[in-house]
Amino acid sequence: MVHYIAFKDPMYGTNIKVFIGEASDVRQFVMDKFGEYLPDEDRTEVLDKDDGYFGDGNRGMSFEMEIKDGSGRPMNHCIWLDSLELTVDSLCTLFHEMTHHPIQALDYVGIIMCDMSEEAYAYYTEYVVKQILEYAFNNRMLLPLSIPNDND
Repeated sequence: MVHYIAFKDPMYGTNIKVFIGEASDVRQFVMDKFGEYLPDEDRTEVLDKDDGYFGDGNRGMSFEMEIKDGSGRPMNHCIWLDSLELTVDSLCTLFHEMTHHPIQALDYVGIIMCDMSEEAYAYYTEYVVKQILEYAFNNRMLLPLSIPNDND
């Protein structure tokens, strides 16, 4: 099963797509949904099982994918996570990709990371993470942790 989240960042107008699922499922989902609109270079990256966007053995990836579907701005800033769970490994993968993602997306709109742009990166990262986590909680992908108390 693939969870798919698509939204536009209201601050900079970037198109953001998030795919959550096993690499083989996400590869098939992307080809079914966007395959006819992908330039050859992106199609090759989607289908490459070793070193492509959804390479087997990877747990996540942040990348740009051009989708020429006539909907306006063709560049999409994408995040793939093999899973999203309340585990250390899963959350670390999200945080890892959220280090790469803002650098790619904000560079695309001309905002280079430096002391003066640090706050822009922080707000952008917060916005994207909030969209992902709200989707995950609303779709019961992440259940609130129950922490045992000392009296149990």
